[in-house]
Amino acid sequence: MNLLFVLIAIGIQAQNGFVHVLEGKVVAGDGKELKLNGVNLGGWLMWEGWIWGGSFKKETFMRERMEILYGREQTKEYIEAYRNAFITEADIKAIATVGWNTVRVPINHDLLQQADGSPRKEGYMILDSLLSWCGKYKVYAVLDVHGAPGGQSPYFIADPDKNNLWKDEAQRKSCVELWKEIAARYKDSKIIAGYDLLNEPVPPKDEDLLNLYKRLVPAIREVDQNHMLILEGSKFARKFDFFTEPLDPNQIFSFHCYTWFTKHPEKSLAELHAFTQKVKRPLWCGEWGEQAPEKLKLNYALFNSPAYNFCGTSIWTWKKVEKGSGKAYVNNIQAGDKWIAVVKYLCGKGPRPTADDAKAGMESFLKAIRKENNIANQEMLAIFK
Repeated sequence: MNLLFVLIAIGIQAQNGFVHVLEGKVVAGDGKELKLNGVNLGGWLMWEGWIWGGSFKKETFMRERMEILYGREQTKEYIEAYRNAFITEADIKAIATVGWNTVRVPINHDLLQQADGSPRKEGYMILDSLLSWCGKYKVYAVLDVHGAPGGQSPYFIADPDKNNLWKDEAQRKSCVELWKEIAARYKDSKIIAGYDLLNEPVPPKDEDLLNLYKRLVPAIREVDQNHMLILEGSKFARKFDFFTEPLDPNQIFSFHCYTWFTKHPEKSLAELHAFTQKVKRPLWCGEWGEQAPEKLKLNYALFNSPAYNFCGTSIWTWKKVEKGSGKAYVNNIQAGDKWIAVVKYLCGKGPRPTADDAKAGMESFLKAIRKENNIANQEMLAIFK
């Protein structure tokens, strides 16, 4: 470790109030070890069609279809109403009641960034409200750029453009400026546990991701020396062997682990643990879940095993429209038939509803997404209490 790293590390250890890395562990502002255990707020500030009861379609596609169905101005108003209803203070209070201390907040870049790169104040106002609720209920927030400018993968979860992040230097520059703006605005917010720089990146080469991280980290540090940085591996946050050392003293790594097709995940978890031993930085499971409670209970015990010493987990996701019978949900949004017809159209999988049916379906969805109208999966929540 060079002298600059040493000096920065000393400053981190001396700082007061911020979540940070200390002697290979994540600690709270008081220096006590902290496990960041919580839940993702998926589907709120970054749309995914399946969360709404549709199919695997990206946000831009769904917005365009909504404008065709509902009109441009009405769509703009609907998006605002949706964002104000999907996550409210009641949700953060309920999350704290479960016993969780963290929410990971997936964000599409254009929530905070206009087409010309300038800040979008309405998006920051939403985050400001969220952070005030988090402060009230003592729930840390992890800000996650789920959809970077252009998209960091070709899949719907990144809302990619044809000219994506890896193909276009202008998009990469925009990503750097986005994170610099976020960090400058929230540099003093102690309820933010950290910045998750890129969700599940799929670069053409690992070197491309590493080089972008090497631009993002110093850009953030120009304006914010306080917050912990969270770096995900390539191949959907599963590959880390191209990291030979941390890029910042106040930094952890994050992996995602869904075990749908894996009977014995212990091998991959052991490999991840070996990586943390090599780089001497904590490892966080930023996403997992989407299985029935009996399977998740086994996985949760595995992720919390002392053998791996991960610094916490964040399950995917807080609420969604559950269409199956496997109880793979934390909170079920009770979407009616008229909404399902709408979302099928939005995802390109169904006919266009009539104007009256579309309006009725969309209005019913605004009611259904509110916490007081969700059905909590008590069997799943019992895992975490």
